[in-house]
Amino acid sequence: MAVMIRMAQVAKHLGISSQDLRKLLLEVNLGVKATDREVDENLAAGIVRFASRRLKIKCDPLIKYDEKVVDDEETAGPQEEGEEKEKKLSSALNQLHDIAEKSKKDIVRKREEDRIRIEKEKKDKEIEEEKSKKKLSILRKIEISPEAAAAAK
Repeated sequence: MAVMIRMAQVAKHLGISSQDLRKLLLEVNLGVKATDREVDENLAAGIVRFASRRLKIKCDPLIKYDEKVVDDEETAGPQEEGEEKEKKLSSALNQLHDIAEKSKKDIVRKREEDRIRIEKEKKDKEIEEEKSKKKLSILRKIEISPEAAAAAK
């Protein structure tokens, strides 16, 4: 049987009100109605992941209740290894974060360059159109014969 978690606990875990969580669930189709009071723990974990990304909140993942708690005596030796793994993971995460920041900056820079290029192309096109209009008016003056000009007056 699946463990059910109350939506109020999910909202509390995210640090937002239940009403804000309901509004968020209305915007997205996660298979949960805004009026639901309890959801499966796997779905709740997904809601926490989605909401934390959407609201740009740094939030720990939801703890699953069926995981067994290990005694401190059993984890005494591997704890040091866990700390080393945690350091490696945090350094890898920092590297990924740096790469993501660089790529964001590159994307912003490329968009800005594209915007500037498009504006220049529009200006050049307008200038060319103005030049072509001026040439046409001059050509019209040249094409009209003096007799036709006198007749038009």
